[in-house]
Amino acid sequence: MKDATNKKQNNLPHATVENGLLIATPNGDKLIETLTIGDAVSSASIELAGNKVQLKWSNELVDKMFDTKKKVNPFTVYINYGDDTQAMVCTSEQPFLLSNGKCIIAERLRPGMYLIDKKGKHVRLNALSFGSYEGGEYAFSTNKPWTKNIEGRLILMNGVVAGDYLLQKKFNQLPDSLKEDLNS
Repeated sequence: MKDATNKKQNNLPHATVENGLLIATPNGDKLIETLTIGDAVSSASIELAGNKVQLKWSNELVDKMFDTKKKVNPFTVYINYGDDTQAMVCTSEQPFLLSNGKCIIAERLRPGMYLIDKKGKHVRLNALSFGSYEGGEYAFSTNKPWTKNIEGRLILMNGVVAGDYLLQKKFNQLPDSLKEDLNS
């Protein structure tokens, strides 16, 4: 694993995954591993008002669930954000919504960038570590039809706006205007 300074590390911490990722639903947060097909999850659409991201929350249904049980994934990212007590482990392809309204996959995140929370407030990325993780992986997609857009694909995961599994798989189909360009 590599840390924010790209130094090689050994193992990602397990504590952040053992307790599961929390997914926002209309009835409160639910552990991702307890979601089932047909469950309602909170889903966001975005509107940019100047430099501010405004989120409009609605409900979508879980359409597909993926559970790898226990395996080793060599392409995982440990993310520490917010007040330093917030953290998660995700795949390197997991999409997130940045504070500028553009999407980025986890492997391209850098310390000092800002994600956003449920109310559109900025959440600072403090540290990232890249490496392998041994354990179960869970993912789901909503029933919103794919339109090469992020509407209905944004969920609230551990307090920050992220993409569902279909957005992860079809990320390269998004128009460039919706993706963060790290070269500019």
